Amino acid sequence: MRKFLFDLGREFDFRLRGEYLLPALLLFGIMCVFWAVFFYIPIYLVDLKSLSEEELSMLLSLFPLTSLLTMFIFGFLSDRFPPQALMRIGLMIFAAFLSALKFGTTFSSFIPLFVLGGMGRSLFQVSCYSYYYKILGEADRGKKLGFFQGIGLYGYGIGPLVGGRLLANLSFDKLLLLLLIALIPLFLLTFALKKVEPARFGIALYKGDLQRKEVLVIALLVFIMAMHLGAEQTSLSLFLKHHIFLADEAIGRIFGFVGLAIGSLSILDGFAADYLIRKRRKLSSLLYLGLFCSGLFNILTAFTSSFKAVLLMRLLHVFGDSMFGVGQRVVISGIFPKERIGGDMGIVDTLNQAGLLAGLYLSGFLPGYALPFIAAGALAIFIIPVAASLKPRF
Repeated sequence: MRKFLFDLGREFDFRLRGEYLLPALLLFGIMCVFWAVFFYIPIYLVDLKSLSEEELSMLLSLFPLTSLLTMFIFGFLSDRFPPQALMRIGLMIFAAFLSALKFGTTFSSFIPLFVLGGMGRSLFQVSCYSYYYKILGEADRGKKLGFFQGIGLYGYGIGPLVGGRLLANLSFDKLLLLLLIALIPLFLLTFALKKVEPARFGIALYKGDLQRKEVLVIALLVFIMAMHLGAEQTSLSLFLKHHIFLADEAIGRIFGFVGLAIGSLSILDGFAADYLIRKRRKLSSLLYLGLFCSGLFNILTAFTSSFKAVLLMRLLHVFGDSMFGVGQRVVISGIFPKERIGGDMGIVDTLNQAGLLAGLYLSGFLPGYALPFIAAGALAIFIIPVAASLKPRF
């Protein structure tokens, strides 16, 4: 065990701590701010603004819908322009969303605000990932991507935890103000990023990148996996509040534990991915096992009735999430050329957003808060033999 920990620490050399740490911290920051507000927006809009569940579902779907329409454009721009500059623009747009959110009073007044927020988050996230892929290199791709994904996912867990703690003592409007202030250091940190020179090439080259079977299979898996995330975004906080009767702070603790777990597991999954690459084994085994665990424990979440039970199911669920998340990022880094990774990844992420959108609609129109988890989980398991039958070469 001591040797394993020593080898693990030795892998994170100065370059990883320096060159790769800063973009990971930026991803952590935007994830933390986003989930600190977005996780509690369903409760805020339903309980305080008196919106219906159908209106809530449609509003939340504007985030993936906006991303769906802009991901490729933003990815293409991150290939043609310095991605670090695009990150700054994305942060400014998202700051405008946070600033204006408290002024919304009706369903129609929230629509342009959610479109604005979706554009800002999408531009920042696509540019941040594009930047990281461009500086990635060929060696230790699994460890580097696991590190990047893991640090970012810590924000997914810490954001709701911080949001829940703050909402226990502050109003939602004051939470928005604090999160707006938190964006300032992120904006300043983008100026410390290494310069990445944009490439020059014809847009038609993207078509050739996307015509391989392996790209179609990974895109299909990404779409299906995203569906359960869509179900979570609409249903999970309401499920925890109205089915298990948890307070806001307890809901925040659930996601704090889950976020820390999925972040740590993602870092370890990066080592697993590199091990498979060294042994010349297929990364598909990591993807399929991740899909199975994620789907199974998503289904079992619907049958929980206590804090401890739902926490256990969510921890087992993200064991699968982390494997799939890191595995698909490593696959993407290997099948697309670096100079066009922004646009190519933007197309795959467009399908990811389409899956989120489908999950959001599924969650909004299926009765209750439990059935969406069952439906999305079953679909994740069903797609495994379908993808395996296509025999992708990864």
